Amino acid sequence: MKEPFKLNGTLYQKIYQPVVAICLDGTSPAYLESAIRSGCMPVMKKLKEEKYFMTATSVMPSFTNPNNIAIITGTEPEKNGICGNYFYDVEQDCEVMMDKPEFLRVPTILEAASRAGHLVAAITAKNKLLKLLSKGWEGVAFSGERADQTQFADIGNVAEELNEAPPHYSEACINRYTMQAAYLVFCRTSLDLMYISLTDCVQHRSAPGQDEANIMLSEIDEIIGKFIDRGARVGITADHGMNYKIKADGTPNIIYLEDVITRFVGSQIRVVLPITDPYVTHHAALGSFATVYCLEKESELIKVMLSRTKGIDEVLTKNEACRKYALPADRMGDLVVLAQRDTVFGKTPANHDLSKLKGPLRSHGGLTETTVPFVLSETVDEDKQKKSVKNWELFDYLINRCNGL
Repeated sequence: MKEPFKLNGTLYQKIYQPVVAICLDGTSPAYLESAIRSGCMPVMKKLKEEKYFMTATSVMPSFTNPNNIAIITGTEPEKNGICGNYFYDVEQDCEVMMDKPEFLRVPTILEAASRAGHLVAAITAKNKLLKLLSKGWEGVAFSGERADQTQFADIGNVAEELNEAPPHYSEACINRYTMQAAYLVFCRTSLDLMYISLTDCVQHRSAPGQDEANIMLSEIDEIIGKFIDRGARVGITADHGMNYKIKADGTPNIIYLEDVITRFVGSQIRVVLPITDPYVTHHAALGSFATVYCLEKESELIKVMLSRTKGIDEVLTKNEACRKYALPADRMGDLVVLAQRDTVFGKTPANHDLSKLKGPLRSHGGLTETTVPFVLSETVDEDKQKKSVKNWELFDYLINRCNGL
């Protein structure tokens, strides 16, 4: 029997109408606006005109893992523990991917809904999120890039059912493929709640309004329409936006933090780049947010020196950053550094293979990539709307605040 469920301070109503939440990785509002103007997203245009079409703020740092986990738990990193794609594990004295279930400190909405008798599913484009998203529940969970490795009752092998092999994670069609896979699951099961997380391979290459971006969004738009026509309540947001991080000549605009810092202090520092993940063709591990581990006696000097460096937006102590951006103190460096809109951080030139980039560097991680879309397939009464919306409130809006419950 399905029941309401309480999770991380929020009471979620019993789900009567299937809920589909979609994270459009790397999609700033400008992508949707440009595609709508070009006539590429008729479904999104209708939602804008008739339903709920707003912007929201993502969590910091504006990376994939922190924001997907914020959305799927309804909490900020301070509470859920996921503050990057990658971090320095002090206890193990090594840098590791933040993709293991044990790093997650709260249950997910998928787990709580499942325990309350709801049938749930998680489908992602990239495989890296699955371990975190599928913690604490059993059911349909897979990535588009590994759809050929699936076998589910009532569904079968997803790739065989689609009659198409999974695309490579950097191919533009991976998002269309993942959406088709999700829709197949939706049609073959009696799901109550589905989470779909796409990838930003196109956004790392193409700006809003460019052909590749509009084609991808047109494909996504068509399948969103199919979900709605089949009775789903659909919500759409993003984990972060995307900006060019280049100089006037088009080359990457990089501050190599280890090189900069060691000019002034000794070598006892560690720079951690939380954007780091296996998908190096997207961003070469270059993002606009970094943490620095250093000797206490040198932290103030480093802070002052970095604050005076061109391209740096903000330098905060650990405590300052955790208070301001709701971050977990035990997983942050002694200093937190944010870059300006057109700048990214690296460690040293030897740590980054720029030859793997496909075109001018576009990346994220800073404050300038925290504005994201927030779109619902239903209206929301004014008294149920919040003045300032966060992307991690998507399920609260979908389950508790939408009309037509």
